[in-house]
Amino acid sequence: MWCFSQWWPYSLLVVWCLSPWWTYSLLMVWFCYSLLVAWCLSPWWWCYSLLVVPFLMQAYYYTDVLTVGCAVGVGCCFGTPLGGNIEVTSSYFAVRNYWRGFFAATFSAFMFRVFAVWNKDAVTITALFRTNFRMEFPFDLQELPAFAVIGICSGFLGAFFVFMNRQVVEGIRSNQTLSSFLSRYRFIYPAAVTFCIATLTFPAGFGQYMAGALMPRESISVLFDNHTWTKYSGDPSELGRSAAFVYPNVFITLPLFFVMKFMMSVIATTMPIPCGTFMPVFVLGAAFGRLVGELMAYLFPNGILFDGIVYKIVPGGYAVIGAAALTGAVTHTVSTAVICFELTGQISHILPMLISVIMANVVAQNLQPSLYDSIIQTKRLPYLPDLSSCHVSKYNIFVEDIMVRDIHYITSCCSYGDLLKVLQSCTHKTMPLVESADSMVLLGSVERSEITALLERLLSRERREHLASPPYRGQRAADVAGKRDSFKYVDEEETAGEEEEKKEIAVWEQQELARPASFDSCLIDPSPFQLVERTSLHKTHTLFSLLGLSQAYITHGGKLRGVIALKE
Repeated sequence: MWCFSQWWPYSLLVVWCLSPWWTYSLLMVWFCYSLLVAWCLSPWWWCYSLLVVPFLMQAYYYTDVLTVGCAVGVGCCFGTPLGGNIEVTSSYFAVRNYWRGFFAATFSAFMFRVFAVWNKDAVTITALFRTNFRMEFPFDLQELPAFAVIGICSGFLGAFFVFMNRQVVEGIRSNQTLSSFLSRYRFIYPAAVTFCIATLTFPAGFGQYMAGALMPRESISVLFDNHTWTKYSGDPSELGRSAAFVYPNVFITLPLFFVMKFMMSVIATTMPIPCGTFMPVFVLGAAFGRLVGELMAYLFPNGILFDGIVYKIVPGGYAVIGAAALTGAVTHTVSTAVICFELTGQISHILPMLISVIMANVVAQNLQPSLYDSIIQTKRLPYLPDLSSCHVSKYNIFVEDIMVRDIHYITSCCSYGDLLKVLQSCTHKTMPLVESADSMVLLGSVERSEITALLERLLSRERREHLASPPYRGQRAADVAGKRDSFKYVDEEETAGEEEEKKEIAVWEQQELARPASFDSCLIDPSPFQLVERTSLHKTHTLFSLLGLSQAYITHGGKLRGVIALKE
């Protein structure tokens, strides 16, 4: 550690002065790796980790860590730190997570591109799908209706994609025989879907008519190509990978590619494996936009004449716009436009892209929920849907109308047996702590895990054997005699029958459970989130969305009246 801290700055200076430019990236990778190893070898790192892990395990910080993790995931997948951070903070977010997301996404995207250069997959750190559209006249105003059509059609297609995805999942679940079979043999369904998709996309078979030889990343690069395929009349092999879409005909390959990819993506995203949905939908949108662009180039082979200037049709620009529009329609986000800017490295089509993405979102949001919300609804997870802007009743409905009044609570003067009964009667993660059953004054909330740990310590074998042992910790003989009266002392050499021992243990446990509970060793939240009974539904929805709440207690004058959770 000392040697490393002493000589690495000098080595950095020497390499900076004498080495070629590409070693800077390698040096950064080497430095990060060395720093990680040094931290892992240092004893202080383990002490630090022991302090940080309990801090991160608190439920309050789960959302923060998850938000940064999502930003890192999008940033690494596409090398787009800005779009990745905006993607996860598009609806409601805490301001403190903004710089965390940017920091993590920027460094993750940087390392992602550095490793690509190191592995010789790229020459330098550039955009993932770099394009070279003309900058002086990227598009004409007369093309805006075509871009708007792409946005509207993408909205309908995105809503149809979400609808079909949900229908496939619900169709499988409605068939009890099939559902139980797939639950028992979990690898059958992914294997069957993989086999069917691999058979359909086999390049030597049916896949030759739908560019089956191209991987998704290669398909995106080809669809963003600057060349107009409808005008090419030479040997298709000279186009390189683009020949997969030119043969036998552009207007046969592209529609077939889109339809088959659409169906296969709908089914593939239902597999019970951690597979992404963003990239398949992105490829679908690029194919649809490319099809519209090639059709425009076929209808206007000489370009569009406006004010004495001829604007050539660029189908690759249509592909970029289609990719952003369809992805935005499926996810209900506008940040896909920013992701496309970072992916292509060009911002020339910013106006038509934003128009298409906004129109696609308007259409899709009025037809279906986003794919993420649809998956949450299908899995029946706690979900907070958006309230419609025209939903007038949200101002006339109050929290007292929808709260749960029959609540499970614990009192400060209860016994350990009462705690056990509460745990057995419900499955709530947190329990409200009140002063007494008569006053119902809310004192705080206790995690279920804390109560469980408290009861486990109370009835643990170690504590039972410790109390049943000979005089300990300087106690008086009379105290020990009292202990022996409450729990018969059994010497290790004098083993009693198992039945007698079980009865004695049961009697001892009942006596311990009858004792008043002590919460001194429990972590109590003295200020759980509370709402008054006359809080409107609109304000409640806003607070749950902004603060990421899962439940709130309803009080009146400090007295507990009910509880409201996401399912209400």
